[in-house]
Amino acid sequence: MLRPTIFAFLATAATCVVAVNHTIVVGSGEGPLTFNPPTVEAALGDFVFFEFASPDHTVAQSSWATPCIPRRNVGFVFSPNSTTPAVVQVVADTPLWLIDTVGDNCEAGAVGAVNPPRNNRTYALFSQRARGLVTAELPVTADPVAVAAPAAAFNS
Repeated sequence: MLRPTIFAFLATAATCVVAVNHTIVVGSGEGPLTFNPPTVEAALGDFVFFEFASPDHTVAQSSWATPCIPRRNVGFVFSPNSTTPAVVQVVADTPLWLIDTVGDNCEAGAVGAVNPPRNNRTYALFSQRARGLVTAELPVTADPVAVAAPAAAFNS
């Protein structure tokens, strides 16, 4: 009688997915105005942690339509002095566009992405748009809003 129960348990355990932690260092890499790595491929439920190379950097959620303008009321902004942990949980499979909001860092190329598309709205094109090197060659439409959420599990 225990065998069906054991098989059911093993089948359930095999389908469970464990969240993966990803780390992006803001203000590190090939220069002070970079995200390292610049892109991350994350699955639903994964966590993205942000580390700051110095207190002169932030990370904020942006959008494809307005690369160097942080999303207000729907996104997140973290700094080394934030009272909340600099971690988000991926809650949708849409791209999450990231910027450094200090001074002109974004316009100088301090951008990143979680799950950027490989065609049309690529990370490379987002970076060029942020630096003003490319104008909107593709239709600019509103991005989906809920792509990440501050990770409540890490709040103290």
